[in-house]
Amino acid sequence: MTRKHLNIEYYFSKKTLTFATLLLLAFTSVFTTLMVTSYHDNIGLTIFFGSALIFILIISLPRYSNFLYSALTNRPAVVISKDELIDNINKRTFKWTEIKQITYRRNKGKSAFGGHSAIILNDDRVIQIPHNAIKCKTTEFLNDLINYHKKYNNKNQADT
Repeated sequence: MTRKHLNIEYYFSKKTLTFATLLLLAFTSVFTTLMVTSYHDNIGLTIFFGSALIFILIISLPRYSNFLYSALTNRPAVVISKDELIDNINKRTFKWTEIKQITYRRNKGKSAFGGHSAIILNDDRVIQIPHNAIKCKTTEFLNDLINYHKKYNNKNQADT
């Protein structure tokens, strides 16, 4: 069987996981230190730093824990098959007929680096698959997505 007839699996990047862990630990350490040192001097600053720490944890922990669990259990981040696209990063599954277009988009922001695959659904919602979360070569990953979409979206529409 050729590669085009197999399920293609892309796994979570352990480099990104390591970087995310270090970043999360750094932010937590900094805000905890600021909170503890300002406790005796100014309770308002303590509440501010404590609130910032809680906010950072609430925003980052759910996605981080999914990433960590998936990377440690060697669960694929993305599975491309002839029937569907399984996106374990965003915890969604799409049939090829639900997808209108797949494109590459650069990350937004003044100092943002890298990019993501934009999965544009038939109802014009856009799902982003960040390339830095996946251990892959961007061009190969994007080509696999586009090739499977072209091949199996047309086939499925012709059968109906």
